[in-house]
Amino acid sequence: MSPHWLWRAAFILSALSLTVSIIKVLPGLIEKGLSDKTCNLHTQHKTVHFGQKKSVSMHPQFHNELSEQQSLMRTRLTDIESTVLFHRAISGGIVITKDISFGRYYAQRDLQGWTLAYNNFSFEVIEQSFRTSVKLSDFSVFVCLGIQSQDKHCIKPSSFRLLSQAQKYNQIHGLRDILWKKDAFCYTLREALSSYRGRKNFTFPCWVLPMDQDKLQTVMEQKQSNWIVKPSGQGEGHGIFVVNSFDEIAKHKSFNNFVVQPLLKDPFLVNGKKFDFRTYVLVTSITPLRAYIYKEGLVRLASSKYDRNATKGGKEQQFLTNTSIGKKYTHLANLTWTFEKLKNYFDHIGVDSDRVFENLNEAIVRTLLTSEYRFSKHFAANLGGYDCHNCFQLLGVDVIIDSNLQPIVIEVNGLPSMQLSHELGAPPDPNNPYTATKYGLMHDMLQILFQPNSAVDELIADLQFLKVGLSPGPLCNLYHHTACIDYKEVQKLIDSKREFVNKGGFERIYPSTDGQKYSKLIHHMHDLILRKFGTLQLPRTLWKVHHLYTAIERLNYAHFL
Repeated sequence: MSPHWLWRAAFILSALSLTVSIIKVLPGLIEKGLSDKTCNLHTQHKTVHFGQKKSVSMHPQFHNELSEQQSLMRTRLTDIESTVLFHRAISGGIVITKDISFGRYYAQRDLQGWTLAYNNFSFEVIEQSFRTSVKLSDFSVFVCLGIQSQDKHCIKPSSFRLLSQAQKYNQIHGLRDILWKKDAFCYTLREALSSYRGRKNFTFPCWVLPMDQDKLQTVMEQKQSNWIVKPSGQGEGHGIFVVNSFDEIAKHKSFNNFVVQPLLKDPFLVNGKKFDFRTYVLVTSITPLRAYIYKEGLVRLASSKYDRNATKGGKEQQFLTNTSIGKKYTHLANLTWTFEKLKNYFDHIGVDSDRVFENLNEAIVRTLLTSEYRFSKHFAANLGGYDCHNCFQLLGVDVIIDSNLQPIVIEVNGLPSMQLSHELGAPPDPNNPYTATKYGLMHDMLQILFQPNSAVDELIADLQFLKVGLSPGPLCNLYHHTACIDYKEVQKLIDSKREFVNKGGFERIYPSTDGQKYSKLIHHMHDLILRKFGTLQLPRTLWKVHHLYTAIERLNYAHFL
């Protein structure tokens, strides 16, 4: 080969190496833009400072061009936002589809609360069976109540792309088969974390029968311990039992329908009783994640004191915290505390309650981020790549802490009770803390979703500070910008900005100001997506928005404080 061709080959390899380096460094540069340190980029005509609002020197010939770009960006972003705000401001109604199976239990339980909450936001509520067809254009919000409607979906997958940007749907498509069912929860976390070399102690290891029979039997024979066995299709503590050998499971008549996990040996106890947290988490986007936790929730206590030395965990009233089980043995009022009461208890015994809840929030975020891989696969296979941006879902996430105050997510409930009284059918008591918490939660959730505040000016200021442009077109110029985003990403950032302003009694747990601590997990998820889809487009887009979320969240709190 001639020296001429060797020189060309070396040049091409150097160019490719530089391109790969730019791709790799871009997300980190965005995230680093709001770090405690200042990062300077020097060019012939300008000096851009990241992190602190210092003066920016710029060659005069670029000043007018940049001003025109800023004006054009404001126009573009206002156009994107105005469509959503206009439709939400004139929202005509909400249809609540009721599950006609199971004795209308879920409709009877939750319909009253949701009707009051939506009426308070001037929505007209229309009730109907989920088997009745609905003209999509007639309604602003679709709310499905009931397990069967969750499985079959009130809106057909082919109809999602017919929804306008302003319409909302209270189900994240596929969530029941990814996070809600006990076996699905197990599959999702195990698939995502099996090759992950980072923190995994935010959830329990699990096995699904009969698929994992051989693996489980081997583990149980090697490790003498107690194991909790849960029917994958039941809830409220029904059908759960504890064993210490595989043979006890194998002889059970429901062997083909179990999820098995190790029973926590050393739970943290409150007045000698086992307890867990029922947290209320609103997810307004699943890819990339936006999640909020409500300020109050339920602390669910077992009805009897826990015996660490008891065989197989003791009696069900000792190791189960479900109120549906506990109320068989004591009055319901003895089974629940508020978060505020638990924090006071922690403070009294010298436990840092703020740190406990910070760790709890982190465990929930890691669980939701871990699901991003399976949601990406699901959306690609079933919705043609549609990312369910019209969807939201209120989750009941159950968490337990061990004696070292380490939180562990137990499971996710996709339809937590919004019943406004302790007893089904009883009139709501506005002076009851239980009623006040549920109604306040529903009100603040709808405020996040539907309050028509503009976020354009604040977002433009943030994007300019971070030197982020808008593509395609003249608003993206890597000479002026460190990164560029498209219109789809802008819409997510607008929604994120507006939600933050209207969060009320919710706390945003993701994105967060310390979002960089999830970078390793997010990078792992996107590596899985890359291997699955064989393209850089999807993971690069999500990776970029995750980092922008973190950077802008720091600005949110800087403005807020």
